[in-house]
Amino acid sequence: MGNSVVTNGNKAATVKVINVLDTKYTLAKGRIIGQCQSVNVLPDRQIKKVSQVSVKNSKVPDHLTDLFDRSKTNLSSEQQDELRDLLYSYRDTFAKDDDDLGGTNVVKHRINTGNARPIKQAPCRQTLAKQEAEEKEVARILEQGVISLSNSPWASPTVLVQRKRFLPPTSHCRLN
Repeated sequence: MGNSVVTNGNKAATVKVINVLDTKYTLAKGRIIGQCQSVNVLPDRQIKKVSQVSVKNSKVPDHLTDLFDRSKTNLSSEQQDELRDLLYSYRDTFAKDDDDLGGTNVVKHRINTGNARPIKQAPCRQTLAKQEAEEKEVARILEQGVISLSNSPWASPTVLVQRKRFLPPTSHCRLN
């Protein structure tokens, strides 16, 4: 639900509402969906336009210093300040570490396979060490909620790619 501004004379306000769920929901007439609160209005001279507000000379967050250092090499001093402010403003958008994963429940992803026959590939043979690493990584991302258990006729094996640590990308060769 969005915010609305209502003057003293109005007894009702128009409020925009969006349903982000998969289920249909009907609001009954007269249903209370919010509360009104009085606010103190500032004189025009105290109100700043958004374009005037700045976070000048903001500190680059610790988890973004490497990105800033790699990005600033060909930038002027003024551009570096702008980049620093940009990174500071959007600091929560960037992952702090490998376990800091974002997500949403607003959109559900589905792949329309039509009438295609399911493809089920057998797992690839791996060394015992890689099997253990894969099981550990799968358990970790299952616990984080990145993946979920499935019982599907569609299946492709995970393939470990060694980087800083093992990551389980899925082989979709036969699916494409």
